Amino acid sequence: MPYLNPKFRNELNFYGDFTSFRNYMKDVYTDQDWAGAVNYANYMILKDRMKRTDKAHKKWSKYWRFAMWVGTMVCCILEVYRRIIGPYEDEVIKENGDV
Repeated sequence: MPYLNPKFRNELNFYGDFTSFRNYMKDVYTDQDWAGAVNYANYMILKDRMKRTDKAHKKWSKYWRFAMWVGTMVCCILEVYRRIIGPYEDEVIKENGDV
């Protein structure tokens, strides 16, 4: 994500232990298991965040937080489309023509 400071990205990689997750994902053999593991990891990140106490409101469950989560996941989907799927489609259009 270009809007994240590279130092912060490195901290996320270290503290988030993404290396272990990446190594685990290399051993996931089926697409169904891979999709389930990614879904589970995202869910656990959000669930962990929900457990944290919001000292100002005394309760974490607020609609705007849930809306923020959904918006964040949508932005993640859009980023994947923009950076991975879109360029792939452009290449295939060159090979097979557009619809």
